[in-house]
Amino acid sequence: MTRCSFCAEVGAPGRRLLSGPDGIAICADCAELAVSVLAEPEAPEPDVLLTSIGSLVTMDGRHGGLLGVLHGVVVAIRRGRIVWIGPPAELPDPYTELAVMDCGGRVVVPGFVDPTVRVVGSTSDVRPDPLELADRGASALRAMQARGVTCVGVAVGGSPVPTAETLRMAVGRSLDDRMAMRVVVTWCLDPDIPASETARVMVPTASRLVDSVAVTCRGDASEFEAAVAATRPLPYRVTCLEPESAACLPFVSGARSVSGVTPGAAGPAGPPCIVPWWEPGLVRNHWAGGDRTAIATFSDPEERLLSGMGVALMAAVDLAGVSFDRALWSVTRGGAMALGDGERGWVHLGGPADLVVLDSDDPGDLVRRPDSDLAWSVFVAGLEVTR
Repeated sequence: MTRCSFCAEVGAPGRRLLSGPDGIAICADCAELAVSVLAEPEAPEPDVLLTSIGSLVTMDGRHGGLLGVLHGVVVAIRRGRIVWIGPPAELPDPYTELAVMDCGGRVVVPGFVDPTVRVVGSTSDVRPDPLELADRGASALRAMQARGVTCVGVAVGGSPVPTAETLRMAVGRSLDDRMAMRVVVTWCLDPDIPASETARVMVPTASRLVDSVAVTCRGDASEFEAAVAATRPLPYRVTCLEPESAACLPFVSGARSVSGVTPGAAGPAGPPCIVPWWEPGLVRNHWAGGDRTAIATFSDPEERLLSGMGVALMAAVDLAGVSFDRALWSVTRGGAMALGDGERGWVHLGGPADLVVLDSDDPGDLVRRPDSDLAWSVFVAGLEVTR
């Protein structure tokens, strides 16, 4: 009795089997499936060699200053990771056969990181449509990605209705699977939900759906400790709205233990504070006080959607007098560190190939042309997602 070697069905009248050598056979249904699979386009390999780079901004201090700029180098990417950075004449043989992208003398920078965006609906709607929220959120993130944002912290919460909070958490989590970019989900604790209900009802659900809790620092230690204690054991991120940067330092550095909970580790001095772009003075105050910052847009499709980081950079540099190096650090490596991601926001061997090729030979054009679309090409995990 002859059977299909793939589905084990027996040949019968009206069900033909094609026999091959060594007793191998295939039925018509499996043959049709095989043809359809072979006809599907293969997923592109995230392998590429970036050449003719005018300057490579690494954000790696080992190359000098905050920016760590390299000249005359090529970047080899294999399986979504950066595997070699160096002069083209020294390129190892295994990487000489990679597909080449000629950057034409343009600047290459790390993918931008926006640590707080609100793209899953307003807090006023207590009965949101999850599909509508997901579609709107994905559309906003695609607009941001087109301008070079490759990692975001999607903030959810702010509603006193637990069911609405939970739904937005689930929608935020779904965006991580739906989008090419890295999506970190952060729960913004609502002060109107009693601490007992937060701990009993919300935290078990949030533990499965979010990566961290966003706690706002207004300089009130008791308020801060109560918020963090209510959400134990979730790690917390600090959003600063307190002009005196020293008020946030104990929480950011982890020097103060709050009910046994400390911030997510991201470097020897702890993760940077997240500062709204429209408060550029806070960026200046934190840097002046010895603390680093991450600048966030808090983009919301219903209110304000900044699809790129140009306006945030311009506000910090032109309005607050922050140096360009520090401002750019705050929207790349600083943003990633604030989200607890030590891999993104800088260019280094073994790191994810999240890169932006700017249509410029000077990264300073990000400030001089804040409303322009300078992203000539955007890579996420080695795949070119927009050009």
